[in-house]
Amino acid sequence: MKFNVEKAAMSHLAASLCAVIAITSDRVDAQPAPLKMDVAVTVRNPAVAVPAGFTVFHGAKGIETPDFNFEQTLRTELLAALAADQRVQCQEVEGAPQAPAGDSDRLLFIDVQIIQAIKKIMEPTSFTMSGTILMVDRKGKEIWGERYSETVKAKGKMEEFVKDDQKGLKAALDKLIEHFVRKKSEKFRRLKNV
Repeated sequence: MKFNVEKAAMSHLAASLCAVIAITSDRVDAQPAPLKMDVAVTVRNPAVAVPAGFTVFHGAKGIETPDFNFEQTLRTELLAALAADQRVQCQEVEGAPQAPAGDSDRLLFIDVQIIQAIKKIMEPTSFTMSGTILMVDRKGKEIWGERYSETVKAKGKMEEFVKDDQKGLKAALDKLIEHFVRKKSEKFRRLKNV
């Protein structure tokens, strides 16, 4: 009799465990699939603009950076940061699209309108990128949109940023991109209606 009671209890326990496993697996399966999101980045002018009056640039309106692709670096860093968000599955797209392509659910468009270096007396050089961010759904409805202006400080004199190897300039631009990506990816993660 004792054996039958233990056997019945074990059968009941096994049935209960199977039910819990089935419910748990249903909940895991019920998680929504990540949305497909196109990510586009454009940089209107990759030269670093410098306000008039800085003669170290020999009258140039900007500093060219032939060995540093600002747009591609920004795109790569942004895609890497967004990959941590399990709500979306990102893919790179070229140009300045107005809406998601193909079967994508969202479009995130980063438009960099200006990259600028400013040196004030007795202060580090400031590097700023300004532009707009726009995220839309398939119907073109805006989910997130803002104008931004992000700035970082970089040690060094203006003359040092235009040396032949541009090492200091590249480091400053990398720092600017990292700052921008960190701030905007954190803001993206806080969006509830992605």
